Amino acid sequence: MSYLTLPDLTPTSITMLNAEPAVSEVNLGGAYRQRISLGLGHLPVRWHVSWSYLITKDKQILADFLTRSQGVDLFHFAPETKTETYLVYCDNWQVKSLPAGYWHVIAQFQQA
Repeated sequence: MSYLTLPDLTPTSITMLNAEPAVSEVNLGGAYRQRISLGLGHLPVRWHVSWSYLITKDKQILADFLTRSQGVDLFHFAPETKTETYLVYCDNWQVKSLPAGYWHVIAQFQQA
């Protein structure tokens, strides 16, 4: 399977928003409850990624990539260390203009 390639534009900041395990709680009667994991070892993580002071050409490359991925196509993402990559999709992004013709792009990446 082939995946999209995130444009080679270094983010200004990367923040892990949350890691939310999928669990279910089974009520066994009385005060007895059991929490169980849904899935095998999957702990989905979300990152808030931003690029500041992009020139128009770089903003357009990034915006076109995010639009083309349509929130479903997966791509590799290497937060911070660049040694470990994750398969992610982007389900939310914003493009804002800055003074002097620069641009700011904010995106949320969800681990697949």
